[in-house]
Amino acid sequence: MKVGILSLPFEPNYGWAVQLWALYHTIEQLGHEPVIIDRRWNATQSGLLYNIKRFIYYKGICGRFSSFLNNEIASKTPVVRDSETMTQISSDLDAIVVGSDQVWRIEHTRGADLNFFFDFVKEDTVKRISYAASFGKDTWQGTPEETARVKELLAKFSTITVREDTGVALCKELFDANATNVLDPTLLLTKGDYNSVLSTPRLQSILTTYILDSTEEKTNTINKISKDKNLNVTSLFPKKRVTYYKSVYYWLETIRDAKYVIVDSFHGMVFSIIFHKNFAVMANSKRGLTRFTSLLSQLGLEDRLTSDYSYESINRILTTEIDYNLVDCKLNEMRSYSLAILKDSLS
Repeated sequence: MKVGILSLPFEPNYGWAVQLWALYHTIEQLGHEPVIIDRRWNATQSGLLYNIKRFIYYKGICGRFSSFLNNEIASKTPVVRDSETMTQISSDLDAIVVGSDQVWRIEHTRGADLNFFFDFVKEDTVKRISYAASFGKDTWQGTPEETARVKELLAKFSTITVREDTGVALCKELFDANATNVLDPTLLLTKGDYNSVLSTPRLQSILTTYILDSTEEKTNTINKISKDKNLNVTSLFPKKRVTYYKSVYYWLETIRDAKYVIVDSFHGMVFSIIFHKNFAVMANSKRGLTRFTSLLSQLGLEDRLTSDYSYESINRILTTEIDYNLVDCKLNEMRSYSLAILKDSLS
């Protein structure tokens, strides 16, 4: 089958990039022909100055970041900025999968109409599938009109899977749709899959951090732990006036090769688990906690998440060893279950 993959528009976001590749790679491994639909937000600006700024941003500031997807993804559409073009693209596909990430957090996605619910698909022969779609939070911010329309659209899906258990409840309560909770695409692959595209592992005496919403308390705690353990801090999200984003390869390797990892990011947490790190998660309610608590509870790792950013709290978590044999047993069961659902949805 020729399978379109629709995720959030391009941003220099490491978790977004790797989940997109992971879903692409998995569908390819299942024997299908995946193609990334490069949907961006609806066009609101144009002109020479705008195009120059965009060129500098994508080729200069995001150049190293983009190398991962350019190297690892063989097939994608041209950039799309309207629903009419999306309709044309869909007519040439056997199936479309929307996911993962917060594609159903409607307050953030209105700039693409209701494309993430497939409002652009006109052919009944095209299978409509969601894989690990996320609402981001345990509440829905859509208007009554949007809610009614989404209910109509979800009724046309052949398979609905979401990333959090609260997403299952939202689908049932708001849209009368039956959904299944599955793993984020990044967790469908193993450490070996990632190492196959990365450089040789090397254990470094570093404390890796990926803090998206920095505060003085978070920074003070990280610096104190760094000094206490005699570890240099490598920040994967440094706060600078202009950030020239490093490559996705570097991001993955810096988590993989760290001695300890501190994050407030969902995918930072995911790759700490994949690479068997001692990690702590600083709870980040601003970006939605549901996706953190849902996965951690399934893996028996609830104690790695805390809203207490003090040195004592974070240090206690980091120095508590994780039984990764037990975690991997649970993860392997969940991976097999999730892969079976994806495979069946594409049969």
